[in-house]
Amino acid sequence: MNCNVRLIPSAHKDFNKLDGREKLVVAKKLKKLSSNPFLGEKLGKRAGIDLIGYFKLYADKKRLRIV
Repeated sequence: MNCNVRLIPSAHKDFNKLDGREKLVVAKKLKKLSSNPFLGEKLGKRAGIDLIGYFKLYADKKRLRIV
């Protein structure tokens, strides 16, 4: 199963702020995410924020988080 991964404008802006090495690491995770959209840990509802249906995926030894 291959899916398209698109970044929302704020995520695209954050991605562009990363240095070259970090961009490469995140791009590899995004590529993995395109083949498995349920990769990572499920998020839920905490502190009044409903993130049910979303997942978090870490990159660069947990320095970067992709939601």
